[in-house]
Amino acid sequence: MDEQSPSDAPSARELKKDYREQKQSRIKKFRALRWGLAGMILVAAGLGLWWFYGNSIDQQPGDSGILGLTENEWIHGNSEAAVTLVEYADFQCPACGAYYPWIKNLEQDFPDKLAVVFRHFPLSAIHFNALPAARAAESAGQQGKFWEMHDMIFENQQEWSTSSDIESIFKRYAEQLGVNVEQFLIDYNGKSFDAKIKNDLKSGEAAGVSGTPTFFLNGAKINNPRGYEEFRNLIEQAAIKQ
Repeated sequence: MDEQSPSDAPSARELKKDYREQKQSRIKKFRALRWGLAGMILVAAGLGLWWFYGNSIDQQPGDSGILGLTENEWIHGNSEAAVTLVEYADFQCPACGAYYPWIKNLEQDFPDKLAVVFRHFPLSAIHFNALPAARAAESAGQQGKFWEMHDMIFENQQEWSTSSDIESIFKRYAEQLGVNVEQFLIDYNGKSFDAKIKNDLKSGEAAGVSGTPTFFLNGAKINNPRGYEEFRNLIEQAAIKQ
């Protein structure tokens, strides 16, 4: 092995230069890793948006037998309207909460042409308070306040979604709506409407619902509109066809 003589040893200046080059190399590698991770996050977010909005805006045929209205439906608006929008929703679902004001606006824009039907589709495996919220709405509905409780639940979604004392919150909502609170709690705790909620869930599954919200426009399943104007145009087109 050749020995390095003192004259061949690197100078202090050369050592500093090597150190700077190594440091710059490490910085470049760190930046590349950071941007790589950022890219992965953006791709994941993009896939999430694709899942949320759907990869097509084409309408898909629904089963008119499954989607046919029954006596126990919650219908808002003109029940004889030319256009019927059926929504399968989970009260705890953030996406349903985001669509809620759009539905309200549609009802205002089409007061005579649109009937909105709400059906329960609680995703209880991931939304632990979704079924209790559905029970609260149904219990208020027994006293003619379904839509009022429906609105209050959506408008205060962040308050109750993760609460461990959800009954007291829904009791307060019932008080604010002026219903008989004692009867409300009897219905709520007795789970009197679980069969109806389950029937909604089954009808949704039979119609191909796998997530919330899912909308059927005059019996045809539509992918979730990406903006209010897109949603409004779908209602207008459906009304023209009638």
